[in-house]
Amino acid sequence: MADSSGAQILQKLLQPSPAAVASHVARQAAKAEVQREQRAPNTDTDLYGWGLTQESAQELMHDLFDVVEEFPDMVVQLCHDLKKLGYFSGFPLPPERKDKFSGMEVISEREIKETAMAFLRRGTATDSTDASSHEIRQVVQDASSSSGKRRSSSKQRGTAAQSNGGRNTDTTIVMMNLPVDYSHEKSRGLVDTLGFRDKYDVVIWFPRKQIGQQNLSHAVVNFKAPEGCVAFRRRMRKGGINPSGEKEVALAESTLQGFRDLFLKYGYMTQQKTAVVGPYFDKQALQSISPEDFAAAKKHRDLEAQKATTATTLVIRNLPDTITNQDTALKWLQAIGDLRGYDFFLFFPKPRAKSSTMAYAFVNFCFASRMEACRQSLRGYSAKGSDPLNVVVAKDTQGLQACRSHFQPLIEEGRLLPIIRCFDEAAAEIPARVGYQ
Repeated sequence: MADSSGAQILQKLLQPSPAAVASHVARQAAKAEVQREQRAPNTDTDLYGWGLTQESAQELMHDLFDVVEEFPDMVVQLCHDLKKLGYFSGFPLPPERKDKFSGMEVISEREIKETAMAFLRRGTATDSTDASSHEIRQVVQDASSSSGKRRSSSKQRGTAAQSNGGRNTDTTIVMMNLPVDYSHEKSRGLVDTLGFRDKYDVVIWFPRKQIGQQNLSHAVVNFKAPEGCVAFRRRMRKGGINPSGEKEVALAESTLQGFRDLFLKYGYMTQQKTAVVGPYFDKQALQSISPEDFAAAKKHRDLEAQKATTATTLVIRNLPDTITNQDTALKWLQAIGDLRGYDFFLFFPKPRAKSSTMAYAFVNFCFASRMEACRQSLRGYSAKGSDPLNVVVAKDTQGLQACRSHFQPLIEEGRLLPIIRCFDEAAAEIPARVGYQ
C-alpha cells in the first residue's frame, strides 16, 4: 500500500465471512444514500462510503487485484459491479495461507469462488451470477481460463473493470436458476406473470448444462426498449421468484444485445422440427430484419443443419444416479431409445455421490441417420426422480476414429474401457426396413 490510510482501508476489506460482508454492504449502501441527499455531486468525491477519490479508489482496486492475482478477471468484474451500484465495499478474503511477498492473506480457488458467489447473491444478486454458457458474461472463471491474463498491468485492469458499462441501454438479459424441466413457453410465461407481457420480443430457453457450477437451466430475454429491461431488473431485485425450489431466479449479463444479434445467432432454432414449442421471436420485430440479415441467419442455419446431417457422435447427459456402470447404462438406453447401429459406447459415471454433475455417455453410430434416430428417440425423456436427458451432438469429437483417439489415454490407463464394434456388426443390427441413410 502507498500510505497507512490506504492500508487501513484494505484491512477493512478483508472481512472474515460473507455474512459479515453482507451486513457491512447494507450499512454502507444506507450511508451512501444519506450522503447523496446531504451533499451535491462532486467528481472529486467518492460515494463508496470510504471517502476515497476516484483516483485513490482505482489504486485501491489495483492493490486488491495484486493480493488475489490468481483470479484477476473475477475481481475486476466483481469490483466493477459494486462500483456501478454506487459504493465499493471490496472483496472478502477468508484466511487460509500467507502470501510471502506482501504478507496479505489469500485463499484457495474453491473458497474464493464460494465466497464470491455468496457475496454476489447478497450484494449484487440481480446483476451477476455463476454462468457457464457462452452468451453470458461470466463472473467466476476457472483458473485455466484466466491463467493467460494473470500478469495483466494495472492499466489493463482499469480498462477491463469498465468494459461492462452502459447497462441502462441494454435490452437483453439472462434469467438464471430456472428449473431443469422448463421450456421456451414456461420461460415466457414466467416473464408474463411478472407483469411484462408484450414488453419483450425474444425468449430463448437453454437446458441444464452439466459443467462447472451451473446446475439449473436459463433463458435469454430481449425487451423491446431499454426501459423494459431496467424495470425487469428492478422487479427481480425484490426477490421471491423461485420456480425451481432451489435457488431464486437471478440475472446475468448477455454478451449478445438486441433482437438482431439474437436472431442471427439463434434464429435457426425456430426452423428445427421438434415436438415442443421453439424459442419466441416476435413476428412484428421480424419485419425489421433486413434481407441481408435473413440471408446470414439462413447461412448459420444451413451450417447447423450440415453438422447434424454429417455428425455421428452423441453425448447423452443426465443419466439417472441409479446407473453406475457401463453395461447397465447401455441396456437402459437401449430399452428406452433407438441405439441400433452404434459402434462406440463409453460411459462416464457420476464423479462423487454428492456431485451436481450427473453420469453421461459418448455414443458413435455407423451412419449419421442412426445418430439422428437415437437423438430423436431420447429427446425429452425423463426418468422418475431424475433430470430430463440432455442429448446433444458432440462438438469437438466426431466419428469412431476421433472417439478412439480422444479417449485413448483413458483406455491405456485402464480407467475406462469403451465398447467398440466393427462396422459389419453395427450395420447388421439395423433392419432393412429401417435403412441406413
